[in-house]
Amino acid sequence: MTAITRAAAVPGRPDLIRRRVVGTPTEVAAAVALLAHTGRLVSATTPRQFDARDPSVTVIVTARLRPAVAVSASTRHRWIKPTVIGSASVTAVAAVGYGLAALARTVVHQTAAHWPTVVGALVLVALVLFALARKARCTGLHCPGCRTH
Repeated sequence: MTAITRAAAVPGRPDLIRRRVVGTPTEVAAAVALLAHTGRLVSATTPRQFDARDPSVTVIVTARLRPAVAVSASTRHRWIKPTVIGSASVTAVAAVGYGLAALARTVVHQTAAHWPTVVGALVLVALVLFALARKARCTGLHCPGCRTH
């Protein structure tokens, strides 16, 4: 069972008190966590075990007399959301930029390595397009492909 001994005022700080918390390590940790959660914990010593046969530990905590002004989660963490959004955006933009740069570099290197093949393929594509474009339209003269006149 956790025992909290009588409070002692902190010299020069009328708003603070010191207390000794004695109990099992789990109980003492829970008491310190409760003070920290309420915003009253100022400091705590490391747990000490005075007798090796006794499983209890002692911690001296310094706490505020009154709970701190309640701060809502939205005001306490107001800066986190924009920071997270900004850092995620910067990371995403940097990743996309790096990916595009790597892609451009790869295309340039592959094109340089296979330049004759690329030029040949482009010439063939251009010839095919010119041939298809020539057959597809009629210039108005009576060509063999046009049966209108």
